[in-house]
Amino acid sequence: DTYTGQDEMEYLCGMYLLGKTVTVKVERTYGSLDLRSEGELSVNCGYIEEEVTMDDTFIKDAYIVGVHEPLESFTGVVIALLYHEEDDLIRAVVGRQGEVIDHEQVIQEIGMVEQYYNARIVFADTRS
Repeated sequence: DTYTGQDEMEYLCGMYLLGKTVTVKVERTYGSLDLRSEGELSVNCGYIEEEVTMDDTFIKDAYIVGVHEPLESFTGVVIALLYHEEDDLIRAVVGRQGEVIDHEQVIQEIGMVEQYYNARIVFADTRS
């Protein structure tokens, strides 16, 4: 197999961050108006409070899934990573410790915000 630099970065980020406990400070709450889609957000959106870097790439943006109420902050586990092809951003998907969240549920919850991007998602439970 031939790996690109992007594949290596994704692998390293995944090994480093997937399954890690982080605290997310919420900036846009569940149920609030999403200005781009003009609908209600189906997920809490914010940033990871801890400094997380991989080869000069800051991983700050995060979605909280499986929690259907507005939050101010949340401590949970990184269950997936989103890789944006257009801007090289990496976003974390954070869920409750020990809770199994179906991949389709994750996609539904973040879909409103992510529908405008060409992104790939890597789930913690599908790493080899």
